[in-house]
Amino acid sequence: MRSLDKIRFVVIGMPRTGSTLLATGLEQHPNVTCFGELIHPLESERKKVESIVVDGENACFDPERDDAIEFLRTCVYENPTLVSRAVGFKLHGHFAAGRGSHDLLARLRGEIPDLRFIHIKRENYLDVYLSLAIACRDMKWSIFASEGNGQNKSELKRVEPISIQFQEAEKYFFEMNNMDSLFYRLFSGVNYFCVNYADLDRFYEREMSKIYEFLGVESHVARPWVVKQNTSTARDLIMNYDELSERFSNTFFSRFFKEALD
Repeated sequence: MRSLDKIRFVVIGMPRTGSTLLATGLEQHPNVTCFGELIHPLESERKKVESIVVDGENACFDPERDDAIEFLRTCVYENPTLVSRAVGFKLHGHFAAGRGSHDLLARLRGEIPDLRFIHIKRENYLDVYLSLAIACRDMKWSIFASEGNGQNKSELKRVEPISIQFQEAEKYFFEMNNMDSLFYRLFSGVNYFCVNYADLDRFYEREMSKIYEFLGVESHVARPWVVKQNTSTARDLIMNYDELSERFSNTFFSRFFKEALD
């Protein structure tokens, strides 16, 4: 397949919004290649990504040497060894402003023709922040289902509650809101598809079918390979939940606590 015939895409979002759940669904499709966080600022994380082979050698983005757009063109979007119909990678928005990737979001829109953007969005920022705080504390980022089929219950342990500081949560909520607004402002249009995490989590096969259609590949039955790390409510997991709810009661973010009560 000629490189110009490929469907180019990028999964955009923020950490703990379901990007791994989405990316593993893309990887299940026989005609889709979805790489992980190729532009991650940490070298150790970039090297965890499945190897990209260019001219017989493994390639890894080096921010001291590479321009992100040129790296993506050469190693991903125009790489003749990648024969899948659709080829892309996962990008967290706050990783798109470092050395080698300055202004990457706007450049993706302007410099790679016909690039398709899949925006994974989690509406309740309290749930996102809580998931991130617990993952950082417990150093557990993902739990994969055994052989991609069913939950690996042996890894699901009781999650200890956590205390959250109002100022830190408020700052994070603003950051999330700004990034979601930026994604929509930059990418909305015919080549933009927004995925709601709650829908993906609840109706996985249906939502993945919509994404495959958006990418222009044939239908395929996908199964969730990532297991929720806990199923407790925010009220149960946040020790100072009532205090936080009161502090946010007259703000734009009060709805996150009302949703948590539903």
